Formats: sequence, C-alpha cells, structure tokens
Amino acid sequence: MPSHLHTMRSYCAGAFIAIPAAALLGAAYPSPSDAPERALVVGRATSGGHPLGGMWILFEGVGAGGHTVASTVEADGSFRMEPGGGEGLSPGEYRVHFLPRRAGVSHPSLDPKYEDPGTSGLEVRIGPGWNEVVFSLPGPDEGPTVVRHRRCQGP
Repeated sequence: MPSHLHTMRSYCAGAFIAIPAAALLGAAYPSPSDAPERALVVGRATSGGHPLGGMWILFEGVGAGGHTVASTVEADGSFRMEPGGGEGLSPGEYRVHFLPRRAGVSHPSLDPKYEDPGTSGLEVRIGPGWNEVVFSLPGPDEGPTVVRHRRCQGP
C-alpha cells in the first residue's frame, strides 16, 4: 500500500507542475486565432529625390506593448512587410526611422535626424488589410517632408 500512496503523490505533484506550466506557455505563445492580425505594408522611401536603398526602415510601435518591425529598403527605394513571415505590422500607431544596413555607412542624402525615432518626426497609423506608405524626405536643400499613406480594406 505505501507504493500506491507514493504513486498518487507523484501524479499530484506532476499535475501541480504541468497545469501552471501549460497555462504560462499558452499565454506566451498564443494560438494563431488569438494572435493579433498583421497588415501588409508596402511603400517607397526617398531623400532629396534619391531612393534610400541600402538602409533599414524601422516601424516602432507607440504605446504599451508596441513592437518594432524592420525591413530592408531595396535599391529602388521600395520596402515590403508581409504578414506571412511574421513581419507584417499589427494595426496601430508607429514611429518610423531609418538605419544603415552596414554600420557607419549612412545614406549621403539622408539627414541624420531620420536615423533616430525620437527626432525623425515620422509617424503613421497602420490599419488592417493592405497599407501603402510613401516617404519623400528632404535632401540637403531642406525641402518639405512628405508622407503619403493609402489603405485598402480586404474583402
């Protein structure tokens, strides 16, 4: 009979460990239906009329629980963040800035203020579905900063 009590204690101890562990893992890794919907974001970035190829574009979520998503800016200035690979953006407000893909090699026509999220002044609101964001930043002649955003709701 003592071995039977030992077995019962082992099962109970295992349950006390397994149940909270499963609950914690479920909160840390939500099921796909619990995960926030990600939006497709495409766009183009130029400075002084020159594409910002060779840079990273970073969208930094504003507020609690905000996350940062980065994409490379291609030679023609285009960028793309697709939800399939986990790189899409959750709908919400974002601060945007750029960083060189190679340390110490900044884009010659980009004002350094656009490399810091605190000084870039670039903010966009991403909605569900498909979003196109175009950044036309001033060059050395200090023209106006233009940010255009277009959103399309899915069917």
